[in-house]
Amino acid sequence: MDGGDLSGELPEMLRRRLAGSLRAAICTFPSPERLGGILDLLADGYPIKECWLPARLGAVAALARDFNGDWPGWFALAGDHAPPAFPPPAPPSGDPRGPAAVLLGLALAGCPGGPVQIPSRAADPEAYVSMVLAGLIERAIPLWRTRNAGPMLRDTARALCRGGGFGELVFTCGSLIMDEAGQRPAADIRARVAKGLALAAMASALTEGGPRVRYFRHTNGRQRNLVARHPIMCLNGVEAFPGASGLDATPLRLFRQAGRMSGSGRGLVFQYGDGRCGALFCGNSRLAFAAHGLSVTLCHPTVIAAPGQGGTALDAAYGRIVSLDPHRDIWVRTHFSYARKIAPSFRRLPNTLCLNNCVNRSVQEVVLEFGDGRWHRLAGMACAYI
Repeated sequence: MDGGDLSGELPEMLRRRLAGSLRAAICTFPSPERLGGILDLLADGYPIKECWLPARLGAVAALARDFNGDWPGWFALAGDHAPPAFPPPAPPSGDPRGPAAVLLGLALAGCPGGPVQIPSRAADPEAYVSMVLAGLIERAIPLWRTRNAGPMLRDTARALCRGGGFGELVFTCGSLIMDEAGQRPAADIRARVAKGLALAAMASALTEGGPRVRYFRHTNGRQRNLVARHPIMCLNGVEAFPGASGLDATPLRLFRQAGRMSGSGRGLVFQYGDGRCGALFCGNSRLAFAAHGLSVTLCHPTVIAAPGQGGTALDAAYGRIVSLDPHRDIWVRTHFSYARKIAPSFRRLPNTLCLNNCVNRSVQEVVLEFGDGRWHRLAGMACAYI
């Protein structure tokens, strides 16, 4: 559930813990710090039976598949002019790899970061993406000379050595685009669009021919049905089946959809459990669906992944979760803040744990086991700052 950032360390961590095959890898929100680790698992070939993704990722890929080819219009949105004799990527033409190639071309053209070098038209998506990768590495070299590029160089080298065909090529390109866009201010719309396109491209390429993919669309109302074949509910989403976009796939529509990919407070919320205990994953959600008397009620001892990772932005969401016995629950915070900003509501809870230790900036592992009617903490210290 939410695999962390694009660090490449999650597959090895799971192997060290003998986790084995995953029944499902679930992303509540299409942001790098939640989707990244799941993309790492897919790129690594880790055994996963199902992958649950926000429907926005599938919707952007569908728009890329139906893109009307107005590349000059795309450049205009990005604030540039199309280069002379601009050679766009070949249209998808039914090739399942086509949407990922188009998404990378759009991201490369729209990402702020120096002169745009778009590769010439290639015979197939894989050849095109190979040329995109060469252009990205060439464009990244000056940036790597001026800052600590160790992690990015390590990840790129690891990906290139690992091989893996088209999916791995797209994954490496997407990682480079994410790194480049990450150097821009948070309010930079072009950088935000480039990140959204890169995430959608990686998800599209890495899930093709892989585990079963299930998309979940965010709704404004409360949902109460179990996901088929799983003891888990998506409290504010329903399963969606992205096919043809059915929309005029113009540059403006693609630009807007990619820019909205990571809209704050719009994450999916999942609740897992049986008659003894459970877990509530609040993700990046305000829990607006639980307002007006429709609160999320915890009837059994529950582990709660705090709204907004425990940061201050989604403090209002805590009041929409009602526990019959708060002292049986454990709340876990993963937010990291140099200013040590912690949601006031989180501070008032009786049982709290933090993955990030605010005192010495370390990251700890938390292991909880349920037995004898309560949670037993096998690893992890209480929050050192609260």
